[in-house]
Amino acid sequence: MALKFGEAVLELGLITSEQLALALEHQKLGKFPLGQILVHNKMLTPSQVEDILAEQRSRDGQIPFGDLAIQMGLITSAMRDEAIGYQKGSQGILGDLLVKLGFLSDDQRNQVIRYQLI
Repeated sequence: MALKFGEAVLELGLITSEQLALALEHQKLGKFPLGQILVHNKMLTPSQVEDILAEQRSRDGQIPFGDLAIQMGLITSAMRDEAIGYQKGSQGILGDLLVKLGFLSDDQRNQVIRYQLI
Protein backbone atom coordinates (compact mmCIF):
# COMPACT_ATOMS: atom_id res chain seq x y z
CA MET A 1 0.00 0.00 0.00
CA ALA A 2 1.29 3.49 -0.86
CA LEU A 3 2.34 5.75 1.95
CA LYS A 4 0.28 8.81 2.76
CA PHE A 5 2.09 12.03 1.89
CA GLY A 6 2.72 12.86 5.55
CA GLU A 7 4.14 9.40 6.22
CA ALA A 8 6.39 9.63 3.18
CA VAL A 9 7.74 13.07 4.01
CA LEU A 10 8.58 11.91 7.54
CA GLU A 11 10.17 8.68 6.30
CA LEU A 12 12.36 10.69 3.93
CA GLY A 13 13.41 12.91 6.85
CA LEU A 14 12.40 16.13 5.09
CA ILE A 15 10.39 17.53 8.01
CA THR A 16 9.93 16.81 11.68
CA SER A 17 6.88 15.24 13.24
CA GLU A 18 6.20 18.61 14.88
CA GLN A 19 6.21 20.36 11.50
CA LEU A 20 3.87 17.72 10.13
CA ALA A 21 1.52 18.15 13.09
CA LEU A 22 1.48 21.93 12.53
CA ALA A 23 0.79 21.48 8.82
CA LEU A 24 -2.02 19.03 9.52
CA GLU A 25 -3.54 21.53 11.94
CA HIS A 26 -3.37 24.26 9.29
CA GLN A 27 -4.85 21.83 6.78
CA LYS A 28 -7.97 21.59 8.93
CA LEU A 29 -8.38 25.37 8.99
CA GLY A 30 -8.12 26.65 5.51
CA LYS A 31 -9.19 26.46 1.95
CA PHE A 32 -6.76 26.72 -0.92
CA PRO A 33 -6.98 29.24 -3.76
CA LEU A 34 -8.96 28.11 -6.77
CA GLY A 35 -5.94 28.43 -9.06
CA GLN A 36 -3.91 26.09 -6.87
CA ILE A 37 -6.71 23.53 -6.91
CA LEU A 38 -7.01 23.76 -10.70
CA VAL A 39 -3.25 23.15 -11.05
CA HIS A 40 -3.34 20.27 -8.59
CA ASN A 41 -6.16 18.64 -10.55
CA LYS A 42 -4.25 19.23 -13.80
CA MET A 43 -6.91 21.51 -15.22
CA LEU A 44 -4.45 24.43 -15.58
CA THR A 45 -0.68 24.84 -15.60
CA PRO A 46 1.06 27.17 -13.15
CA SER A 47 1.86 29.57 -16.00
CA GLN A 48 -1.81 29.72 -16.99
CA VAL A 49 -2.70 30.58 -13.40
CA GLU A 50 -0.13 33.38 -13.48
CA ASP A 51 -1.64 34.68 -16.74
CA ILE A 52 -5.11 34.69 -15.21
CA LEU A 53 -3.89 36.43 -12.06
CA ALA A 54 -2.11 39.08 -14.14
CA GLU A 55 -5.27 39.67 -16.14
CA GLN A 56 -7.33 39.76 -12.96
CA ARG A 57 -4.98 42.37 -11.45
CA SER A 58 -5.27 44.49 -14.60
CA ARG A 59 -9.04 44.49 -14.11
CA ASP A 60 -8.74 45.38 -10.40
CA GLY A 61 -9.94 41.94 -9.38
CA GLN A 62 -13.49 42.68 -10.49
CA ILE A 63 -13.92 39.29 -12.17
CA PRO A 64 -13.60 36.15 -10.05
CA PHE A 65 -10.66 33.92 -10.94
CA GLY A 66 -12.80 31.04 -12.21
CA ASP A 67 -14.96 33.28 -14.38
CA LEU A 68 -11.91 34.94 -15.89
CA ALA A 69 -10.32 31.55 -16.64
CA ILE A 70 -13.49 30.63 -18.53
CA GLN A 71 -13.49 33.95 -20.44
CA MET A 72 -9.86 33.33 -21.40
CA GLY A 73 -10.87 29.92 -22.80
CA LEU A 74 -8.66 27.98 -20.40
CA ILE A 75 -11.33 25.99 -18.56
CA THR A 76 -15.01 25.20 -18.88
CA SER A 77 -17.70 26.18 -16.41
CA ALA A 78 -17.93 22.50 -15.43
CA MET A 79 -14.23 22.49 -14.60
CA ARG A 80 -14.65 25.66 -12.54
CA ASP A 81 -17.61 24.17 -10.68
CA GLU A 82 -15.70 20.96 -9.96
CA ALA A 83 -12.76 22.92 -8.58
CA ILE A 84 -15.01 25.13 -6.46
CA GLY A 85 -16.69 22.02 -5.07
CA TYR A 86 -13.29 20.65 -4.17
CA GLN A 87 -12.30 24.00 -2.67
CA LYS A 88 -15.36 24.07 -0.44
CA GLY A 89 -15.09 20.46 0.71
CA SER A 90 -11.33 20.18 0.89
CA GLN A 91 -9.14 20.63 3.86
CA GLY A 92 -6.23 21.43 1.56
CA ILE A 93 -3.50 19.48 -0.14
CA LEU A 94 -0.88 18.53 2.44
CA GLY A 95 2.10 18.71 0.09
CA ASP A 96 1.12 22.19 -1.09
CA LEU A 97 0.47 23.29 2.46
CA LEU A 98 3.92 22.11 3.57
CA VAL A 99 5.43 24.21 0.76
CA LYS A 100 3.26 27.20 1.66
CA LEU A 101 4.39 26.96 5.29
CA GLY A 102 8.02 26.85 4.15
CA PHE A 103 8.63 23.34 5.48
CA LEU A 104 9.31 21.88 2.01
CA SER A 105 10.53 23.27 -1.28
CA ASP A 106 8.66 22.51 -4.49
CA ASP A 107 11.43 20.08 -5.42
CA GLN A 108 11.15 18.28 -2.08
CA ARG A 109 7.38 17.98 -2.46
CA ASN A 110 7.89 16.47 -5.91
CA GLN A 111 10.51 14.10 -4.50
CA VAL A 112 7.99 12.85 -1.94
CA ILE A 113 5.33 12.38 -4.61
CA ARG A 114 7.77 10.34 -6.73
CA TYR A 115 8.68 8.32 -3.62
CA GLN A 116 4.99 7.60 -2.98
CA LEU A 117 4.67 6.15 -6.47
CA ILE A 118 7.43 3.57 -5.97
